Amino acid sequence: MIASMAKADPTTISGVMTVDNGFTAYLSTSPTTLGTPIASAGNWYRPVSVGAQELVPGTTYYLQIDATNWGGPGGVIGSFSLSDSLFQFANGTQSLNTNTTNWTYSTSGFGVGSMAPTDWGVSNTWPWYLNSGIAADAEWIWDSNLYYPYSVGDPNSGGSGDLYFETTITPIAPAVPEPPSMLLFGTGLAALAGLAVMRRTAM
Repeated sequence: MIASMAKADPTTISGVMTVDNGFTAYLSTSPTTLGTPIASAGNWYRPVSVGAQELVPGTTYYLQIDATNWGGPGGVIGSFSLSDSLFQFANGTQSLNTNTTNWTYSTSGFGVGSMAPTDWGVSNTWPWYLNSGIAADAEWIWDSNLYYPYSVGDPNSGGSGDLYFETTITPIAPAVPEPPSMLLFGTGLAALAGLAVMRRTAM
């Protein structure tokens, strides 16, 4: 009995990610409001682990990445996962890599004028050659207009500035079980009917 009443572990989100050149990641309950910081780094060649972050049941979340490029090529890459099936990413599963389908970005702020990012190749694409802890098919995503093309040996090519990337995490409604009270009510009616039949037989 005690074991059946034990509280279930909360759903958590975790992951590994990096940004050329730096980032701060947030977890928010609003697409336009800056959330709680969950990870940050300034060395793109050292992917950062996003520690398990608890999710409140029934709440929709937004994974936000404030990505900064200091010049030259820019990119965001990462792999994320959920600990159970009570929530799902924008792709309808419990795991999500950076890609151009399930992520949006803005040049002015989270949830403002969101656009689809550009895919600059998977994790081992030049000039990054990076896949430490990140799925091999995760994509480097960025903006195609402001920060490219990048020319080798030209420090003024590319660009600098912040981009704001975002994706959703939504709760999955559990199946609604038959209410116990209705089940008991139905059982009671059946028992009464059985008693009535027995009385008529006895008479």
